[in-house]
Amino acid sequence: MNQPNQPKDKDDASELETRAARAAAHWHADQKRKYDAGPYITHPEAVAAIVRSVPHTPEMLAAAWLHDVAEDTGVPLERIRDEFGAEVAMLVEALTKVSRPEDGDRATRKALDREHTRRACPAAKTIKLADVIDNCETIAERDPDFARGYLEEKRMLLDALREGDATLWARAHRIVTEASLVLRGALPVPPEIARAMAYAAEHPEKAMTLTPAEMQQWQASGEWPERLESLGNVPEGWEPSREKNKP
Repeated sequence: MNQPNQPKDKDDASELETRAARAAAHWHADQKRKYDAGPYITHPEAVAAIVRSVPHTPEMLAAAWLHDVAEDTGVPLERIRDEFGAEVAMLVEALTKVSRPEDGDRATRKALDREHTRRACPAAKTIKLADVIDNCETIAERDPDFARGYLEEKRMLLDALREGDATLWARAHRIVTEASLVLRGALPVPPEIARAMAYAAEHPEKAMTLTPAEMQQWQASGEWPERLESLGNVPEGWEPSREKNKP
C-alpha cells in the first residue's frame, strides 16, 4: 500500500516529485473537493498520474502536483521557485489564472485566462490537458446545470492547448465533446458516432470540434450535423484500442 501523499509509482518517482506531492498535500490539507467532499489532494494526484502516462519530465510531474497551489492556497510563486526551482515555478505560473474579479464578468475573465494559457509552453499545456480531463470526466452527471457552461468553456480552452501532448488533447476533446452533446441534447450518442469519436481519439489528426452553430443546430433539431456523422472516416473493421482508450 502506498504511503499517504506519495506518488503511486513511488519507486520510480523522482525526489523532486516526492517533495512536491508532500508539499501539495500539506498546502491543500484543509480543502475538500466540491462534489464528493473528499480530500482536495486527490485532484492533483490524478493530474500527476495522467501526465505520467505520456512523455514527461520530473519538473512536469512536480508542477502537476502543485498546479493549484498558487491559485487556491495563497502560497506565492516565489516560494515554489525557492523550494522546487525556476522551471517548476514557471510551469505553475502558466497554470495559474491571471484574471481577477474586477476584470469583468465570468466570460471576460475566462477569455483573459485562455489567452494566458495560449502563451504557455507545451509542457504546461500538457499538464492543463490532464487537469481538464480529470475535471470533466464526471462533471455532467454530478452537476448538469453548471456543466453546460463549464464544458463550453473547456471546449474553447482546448483550442489554446493544441501544442500540448497529442494523446491527451484527443482524450480531453473526446470527453468534452461527448459530454456536451449528450448533455445539451438529452440524447444518447448513437453507436456509430461514439465509434467515430473513439477513432478520432486514437488519431488526433482526425479530431475536430463542433462549431457553436453546429451545436445549436443539433440542440434545436435533434439531428446530428453531417460533418459529425462522417467524423474520422473510420476504416471498415477498425476497433478501439483498449490500451489507448482506458481511463
